[in-house]
Amino acid sequence: MSSPYEAPVLSEIGCWVIGYNKTRSPGAFSAGNDKDNQVFVARSNQFGSWIPGKYIETLGAYVSLEGQEISCDKFEILCLSKMRWQKAVGGEIPANAFIGSKGGGETLYVGRVKHEGNRVSVGKVKSPYNVCEYPMDGREVTSNNFDILVV
Repeated sequence: MSSPYEAPVLSEIGCWVIGYNKTRSPGAFSAGNDKDNQVFVARSNQFGSWIPGKYIETLGAYVSLEGQEISCDKFEILCLSKMRWQKAVGGEIPANAFIGSKGGGETLYVGRVKHEGNRVSVGKVKSPYNVCEYPMDGREVTSNNFDILVV
């Protein structure tokens, strides 16, 4: 049985690198800031599916799942990416949106939300719901006002 934590997957969009708490991977892809902390794009394997989320060097990695913010011991960080953020107008997912994961009959995209003005979080955007579900303050929060990662 193969491990979900194997060699980085290299491509023109960057690569996923195994993350370690309290350590920033070289070339980590930034999503912005949560107060005074820089937020990076991360993902974690939860129950066999890769869930997009956030990594904050001083706090760790988090994803949202079933209404909760989940702290992740095992995670990956997106590095060396040339992708960019694009406003998801009306919650629409653009054709060039980056697919964060596929599994369990769902396609998950990577979304970024500005929470209460000065806080940024990264979460998952599910089609066809077209909202971003993201981890914040111990819970899963939903927003229809978000940016989406595009190639």
